[in-house]
Amino acid sequence: LNPAFRGIGLGRRLLRAAMAEARNHDVTSFCAEVHTTNVASRRIFADVGFRETGMRDCFVQMELIDPAGGEL
Repeated sequence: LNPAFRGIGLGRRLLRAAMAEARNHDVTSFCAEVHTTNVASRRIFADVGFRETGMRDCFVQMELIDPAGGEL
């Protein structure tokens, strides 16, 4: 995000909106790769339910896991 718009929850809202739209199209799982140094993005993904599941080069692999422990 543009630095002027950071810290106001816009990234989190955009992620949730994109996920809601994807669910409307029968998407049932989500994954992301986030650079290890991108702490803010990792926090946003974690806040909406993603968990770190692995590493590839300098990227953290994250997947959205449901509360029962299975993939959505």
